[in-house]
Amino acid sequence: MSVHHNPNHNRSQSRSQHLEEVLSRVTRDHGFLAAVLTNAEGLPLSAAAGEDRLLSEVLAAVAPVIERAAYQSNIHSGLESADEVVIQNVDRTRIVCRFFTVNDQPLILACVVPKDVAYRRVMNRAIRDIRQAWNLELEP
Repeated sequence: MSVHHNPNHNRSQSRSQHLEEVLSRVTRDHGFLAAVLTNAEGLPLSAAAGEDRLLSEVLAAVAPVIERAAYQSNIHSGLESADEVVIQNVDRTRIVCRFFTVNDQPLILACVVPKDVAYRRVMNRAIRDIRQAWNLELEP
């Protein structure tokens, strides 16, 4: 019995591992409490959380709801589509959702950011790295 090697398996695995590393870097190196990458339906594609694993699961479920609310709000008010929504909580932690596409695939990067922690550069870098990881699947 011969075993056939699937060349897409390694590339897909590499992409998955790369996405995990990107999100782990966001939480580990920059102090974010959680970081989740989901598709528009809320399917978590990758996640990283500090001490509270449940937080990333909740964030994955909430991110598409936030995206739809922003979309509907902007449609009804005649505004352009949003690329970011920030919810600041009473303890000054923030839920930040960034909406972007990679190869026509709508994605959401959602993070929980502690008070007094800058997030824009970190999330911009994470999105650049996610785009690179996503394209690993396309390489020969």
